[in-house]
Amino acid sequence: MTPHEKLVARVPLPQKEDVQAHITGQQAHTLPTYLDRPALTDELSRKAFAAALALRIRCLYEEEKSLGSFLIHLHGSWGSGKSSLLNLLGNELKEVQTPQPGQNSESWIIINFNAWMHQRLGTPWWWIMDAVFQQAFRQLRKIERLRSTKIYLKRFTWRFLRAGWPPYLLALLAIAGLFWLFSLNSAVGLLDLGLGKSALAASSIALQPLAQFAQSVSAIVAFIITIWGLIFGVSRSLFQSSTNVADSFLKSSRDPMKDITDHFNTLVSGIHYPIVVFIDDLDRCQSTYVVELLESIQTLFITASVTYVIAADKRWLCASYDKAYDTFAQTLEEPGRPLGYLFLEKAFQLSVSIPPMPQVIQERFWQRLLHMRSAEIMAHLEQANEQAESRLLDKRTEQEILAEISTSAQGEDILIEQALRQAAVKRLTAPEIEAETEQALRPFALLLEPTPRAMKKFVNTYSIQRAAAILTNANVSIQELALWTIINLRWPLLIEFLEDHPYMLKYLNGPLAMETALPESIPANLRDLFMSERVRDVVHGRDVEVSLTEEIIRQCSRLHAPASC
Repeated sequence: MTPHEKLVARVPLPQKEDVQAHITGQQAHTLPTYLDRPALTDELSRKAFAAALALRIRCLYEEEKSLGSFLIHLHGSWGSGKSSLLNLLGNELKEVQTPQPGQNSESWIIINFNAWMHQRLGTPWWWIMDAVFQQAFRQLRKIERLRSTKIYLKRFTWRFLRAGWPPYLLALLAIAGLFWLFSLNSAVGLLDLGLGKSALAASSIALQPLAQFAQSVSAIVAFIITIWGLIFGVSRSLFQSSTNVADSFLKSSRDPMKDITDHFNTLVSGIHYPIVVFIDDLDRCQSTYVVELLESIQTLFITASVTYVIAADKRWLCASYDKAYDTFAQTLEEPGRPLGYLFLEKAFQLSVSIPPMPQVIQERFWQRLLHMRSAEIMAHLEQANEQAESRLLDKRTEQEILAEISTSAQGEDILIEQALRQAAVKRLTAPEIEAETEQALRPFALLLEPTPRAMKKFVNTYSIQRAAAILTNANVSIQELALWTIINLRWPLLIEFLEDHPYMLKYLNGPLAMETALPESIPANLRDLFMSERVRDVVHGRDVEVSLTEEIIRQCSRLHAPASC
């Protein structure tokens, strides 16, 4: 019995007569209209994936916070649910966790930054810095009012001193002082303008009423100008987050880059809580803005301990870098790794794909849209979740958890199986199980690139891929998923090609052939990979007792949602 047949047997789908009644009968007006907005609740069972990602972020923060910023790429095509997953991820990070060794347990400050909305305003670094201040200030005010006041005063002082307004204010004060001296001279004759003493005395008596009036007017004018100058200058330098202010700052500062970096570091350290910045809709922006924003984070904000999660289609990001640096493409591109991919590999310490929606979740979601999901089904689902968590409490290794899922998959209840998969993702984040998994992955270090960050990136990526594999029912072992992850990290275009053409794997598994013997359907930028001994060693899994197969490729292709046309 297929998974779909199991679901149909367990959850009655709407009959033809029921649907017809909704469309043409008296109940037609009850069909709701749904807005295409990011979800705030977990209707697609992605909370488990968000929880796994949140835990990975907490662990990475503890490991990397002394080294500066950490960038995570959340890949998915338009409409795949990136914004909704960011909402779930934010909810997970806001919750205070039970303290665990090597893992941050605090509530995080969540900063939301929509790149597409800010694109027309220019200068992305200024607006990111402003968003961190504004949103952190509002959140801190609810939990630590004194700390929020301190960062506000620091921001106040910095913008006042650095935005170029003190000289302007001093000039206004000087003008007011001149008015005051002139009026005082008219009243008591402080300045001798060359007149005789008797003439001066006579004129001062005759003009004394006029001088007093002028003095009063001058004092009022000077006071108004001074107050207006203070209000205008302070408001411009402190409250107007405009590109003009940013440009003025760049022109007035001797070392603007250092000043910006130092100020941002001071701001982040003053907030005291862990900070994550969600950057959404970057794959709607122009290529120049995409590159400028990512490079701003990598240069100006690199030393501040802030985590950035950039939700965007990787093809859009790659194309943006390709366009910005097209003159260097032929010099720097590698087989299976175009220039844009090289930039993303350097920019992001972790890349994650949105997992597709399993069929059981699709059916459940469809019934919810039609208002046909019964209370009985909901009660059964809650019971299945409780049972699933209890069944995994005594499992101590990833292998034991996968075996339990495999046993459940042979049963008849698809809802219990899906609940078990969600519970398994949470259980795999336990420290003792993660330690066992890392030990099992050590032999694969020989297949990685010989760089210090390669092993860390491999372990981080594997943990997220395992969560996606469990949730999407991809039937792969620890060794098979590890091998696929390594090939995907090293030669992403090769994996994309093999996912579309699994049968082409035979040209990597067979005897090394001459390039002329390769099919013409193999792209020119991949032909060298099919001829490479190094690639073949990884594909064959040298010294790890596992090799890539067509079935592994088919199973692992489930780990990300299909690209939109």
